[in-house]
Amino acid sequence: MLKKLFLITALISIGNTATYSVVVDIKERKVNGKSWDVFGNAPDIILKIDGDTLPLIESCKNQYRCVMEFESIVTDWYIEVYDKDKMADDIIGRGNCTVGEVCEVGQAKMIIQLNSENN
Repeated sequence: MLKKLFLITALISIGNTATYSVVVDIKERKVNGKSWDVFGNAPDIILKIDGDTLPLIESCKNQYRCVMEFESIVTDWYIEVYDKDKMADDIIGRGNCTVGEVCEVGQAKMIIQLNSENN
């Protein structure tokens, strides 16, 4: 753990970009009890990290769990989680998340980890 903290500090201090993995778990129903999609499918999960939208990837379509990667020079972010829809995207949750912590935002729970290739 100390090695990772040192590495994170070093990356930030010299402005290098690190690669992170985020695992997102979505509750099976919206707050109102309805399913995420008209046909009862799981959500198509997309993330906005500090305002930048990550593209929808195939492994995150119609899923309650999704794993994505992104690059950043910081270790805490404002994250918005959406269900991508044709007409209008549904907000699943939004809030701050720091590397290594379990974050609960709305109907989503996630954890962001520094990828091992950064060691």
